[in-house]
Amino acid sequence: MAPPALECLLRARGLRVTEPRLAVLAYLAGTDRHPTAEEVESAVNAAGPVLSRASVYNVLHALVDVGLVTGLSVKDGPVRYDAHLGPHHHLVCRGCGRVEDVEWKDFAVAERGVLPDGRAVRTLFLTLDGLCTGCGEKEEGRGEAASPLPSRRPGDAQRFSTGT
Repeated sequence: MAPPALECLLRARGLRVTEPRLAVLAYLAGTDRHPTAEEVESAVNAAGPVLSRASVYNVLHALVDVGLVTGLSVKDGPVRYDAHLGPHHHLVCRGCGRVEDVEWKDFAVAERGVLPDGRAVRTLFLTLDGLCTGCGEKEEGRGEAASPLPSRRPGDAQRFSTGT
């Protein structure tokens, strides 16, 4: 995304346009890696202005607060950041830790906006636990089969049924 477009995004969300904000937002908008704050700091400092870790965290928090970036809490690891704001999910590779985007699929509960018990759904995030393509190929090369999903307990189908 070009800097003028990023400047417009920042202004539209009520943020002042600063070099650190532009650098961090440009990096996040141009990557699909879901980097940590430390990775953002390294990438931004390699390409342009030198920002302290505290400055990077401050910028990331500001971008999350206004909805230009999302922070992903992945297992027990550090928060990862994503500027891809269109509907999508994430797969966390249990082999290498990589976080990958997964195409959005409509879920009946999200379309209806309400759970079977009446609770309102405002946002739906789904994180898949599995293997990325690279780790899956390595596992197949060793002659190991990917581990299947755990079997459900009796009654799970009813408990998670959408009633349709």
